[in-house]
Amino acid sequence: MTAAYSQVISEKIEAYLYAMNFYVNSDMALEGTFDEMRQWLISQEDQRISEFDYIMLAGPD
Repeated sequence: MTAAYSQVISEKIEAYLYAMNFYVNSDMALEGTFDEMRQWLISQEDQRISEFDYIMLAGPD
């Protein structure tokens, strides 16, 4: 039983990581300015999975 729960949790974490890759590996995240990234995140709201209430962008400040 424990192994089954562990597998379900592992799969869910993998799904979250896959969903986050959309943001962190995007061209905008890798090459854009902070303001461009902010605008891009706003424009991509419909791409966010339902489990994510929001995506936060933080700068060095």
